[in-house]
Amino acid sequence: MARSRILVIDDEPLMREYVEETLIRAGYDTATASGGREGIELLKARSFDLVVTDLKMTPVDGLAVLREVKDNALAEHCIVMTAYGTIETAVAALKAGADDYILNRFRPMNWNWPWPVPSNAGELPKRTNIFGRSCARPMTSNR
Repeated sequence: MARSRILVIDDEPLMREYVEETLIRAGYDTATASGGREGIELLKARSFDLVVTDLKMTPVDGLAVLREVKDNALAEHCIVMTAYGTIETAVAALKAGADDYILNRFRPMNWNWPWPVPSNAGELPKRTNIFGRSCARPMTSNR
């Protein structure tokens, strides 16, 4: 069985490497990009099931990456993560089509990846939140 392919986009090297390592240990096939522009180029060159992008990057931020992903069907799912979360950015990300919005104000050793390991590529199931409840937004695409 093919593993789901995930692209991690973050301009902070330590965070990018940590998220990548966490995903590899969880059984995912990962690639990384050091910024939005590089991430979009990778998305156009290779196939990914999921994009995990940082929100606050320059010159191309995570919302621009999200819009590019959704407008051009570059990946089935997209998660926006940030250490600078606000209600406004969460609403903007979800309205733009993000499948999730994750605050990454965490200590790396305490972070659990919120998405279960899928059995097949492209099969990214609903996740359960930190309280063990299923999230309301299903992992299906109507686009």
